[in-house]
Amino acid sequence: MEDEFQTNKTTEAADRLGLDLTFHYQVMLSENWVVACYEILRAFRQRDDEANLGIDGVSAMAAFKSMFADLELLRMPLAKYEIAKDSQMKEPLTMRAIPPNNDATDKHIYDKKDPTRSHIMPTGMSGRGSMMWLVLDHSVPREYWVERQDLSNRLLALANEIVPAGILEAQHAVTDEGKT
Repeated sequence: MEDEFQTNKTTEAADRLGLDLTFHYQVMLSENWVVACYEILRAFRQRDDEANLGIDGVSAMAAFKSMFADLELLRMPLAKYEIAKDSQMKEPLTMRAIPPNNDATDKHIYDKKDPTRSHIMPTGMSGRGSMMWLVLDHSVPREYWVERQDLSNRLLALANEIVPAGILEAQHAVTDEGKT
């Protein structure tokens, strides 16, 4: 979809009669992509933990940890409209409206104990035509933009660094035989 961004913008600007849902489809597909990628990486981490792979596991790689951290911060607000890991918050957070309304509604309190709490993550479109989200990491605290295309590129790079499980097991078998 990002590759078609300029064409879609031109078409949308020229189409004055119909309803163009390109942006809405891109938001929907991007959000689903994020949640799916999170679940795939979570499964890798769980497999590594259950197999006691330690530093040999995919989840021990720096690229994996960085990407998984970003996906964790994205998933909860997208799936549940809550701040990721809000159960670990020590005190309520003062949140600001984006974009600002320039009135009293610009600030509100996010309290993990409030059953009506919600967090709708600010979104945008990058210059490359990719969805972006302003993630909030309350543990640091900091907020930063995460772009879907960047996540995709990082995931593809990670895939090229991974040693397939069968090869890794064969390498361990050879190492173990040399020890006996």
